[in-house]
Amino acid sequence: MLILMVGLGLSAGCDAVQPPDTASKARAKPSSYYRLIDAFEGMVKGVKNGNTAIALKTMESYLMTQADLDALFPPALARQLWPKYRDEIASDMRKEVESLITSRIKAGFDTVDCIRVSTVKPKETTRGDLAMMNAMTRPPKMYTMRLRSKNAELGLRFNGFVFVNGRWRSLFKAYNYLPPQ
Repeated sequence: MLILMVGLGLSAGCDAVQPPDTASKARAKPSSYYRLIDAFEGMVKGVKNGNTAIALKTMESYLMTQADLDALFPPALARQLWPKYRDEIASDMRKEVESLITSRIKAGFDTVDCIRVSTVKPKETTRGDLAMMNAMTRPPKMYTMRLRSKNAELGLRFNGFVFVNGRWRSLFKAYNYLPPQ
């Protein structure tokens, strides 16, 4: 009886053991898609607070390198895509940041969606997404980011986010430069 009373007395001052917070642990991983959500929400907040430079900084951080394309696509295709990506896709993205992204955020496109795209999600997956996944050596999980107004279903869409070489990158509109299949 004495042991039971002492045990109960000690446990009254102790908290119960909490289960591990697996959601926070998963969210903290560099490969977590929450990293994309957090970055886009930070970009929206920054632009709304007058820091329009954050939009370009955020979007440039997702530009592919040649090594990224090499990791995703067969060698011949990666070599073919790299000059188009570097010279056209990246250049166009930089030009569109002010006219498209910041202006839409200022107009109320401040809700961020992160959507997993795949062959088994036809409603969320575009033909361009499918073309990129089919062209890849081993397609990783791919996501689309969307900025939209609160009550709208559609909005400004950014395709092709993949985790490659330890970082989040985006193929953006690389599907426009894939050879016809």
